[in-house]
Amino acid sequence: MTFLKCHFLFFNTSKTKYMKTANNLLIFLFLFFSFSAFAQTEEQAVATETLRLINEYRQSRNLAPLLSEIVIEEQCLAHSQEMAQDDDLNHDGFDKRTKNISQKIKITAWAENVAYNFGEEDAAKTAFLQWKNSKGHHRNMVSKAYTHTGIAVVKSADGKYFFTQIFVKWTK
Repeated sequence: MTFLKCHFLFFNTSKTKYMKTANNLLIFLFLFFSFSAFAQTEEQAVATETLRLINEYRQSRNLAPLLSEIVIEEQCLAHSQEMAQDDDLNHDGFDKRTKNISQKIKITAWAENVAYNFGEEDAAKTAFLQWKNSKGHHRNMVSKAYTHTGIAVVKSADGKYFFTQIFVKWTK
């Protein structure tokens, strides 16, 4: 309780040069740690950019953007980690992933895209183009059936990016 009272006084009644300096330091630390909590890893940034590209493409085709959902992302992340660890691109365990998702949110349709690339300057754009140029993957990207998605990217020890994207229709 004393700390909160002192903290309150720093921000509201400080007049001395020392107190203003302390006040500025506290503000800096608050902002630094606030923004640090939201900083993305390289892999998260690649996933975010991939979703941006997909939604931009969907909108160019007069389709609604897919909404990102953490419940789905968690399943994507687990699968991308497994693929990166095993160095194996696959859909193994897809039924289990959708079952795990359906235990938390009500879904009535689902699909999955996976990809990997290595040594590309723009990993997100490469995965997007791989999916766009593949009939089945493209169908998932532009289907009106899906409302929500999750994407996760994991970079393996040898530098390969493993992508998992799950599409669902979430019926609330």
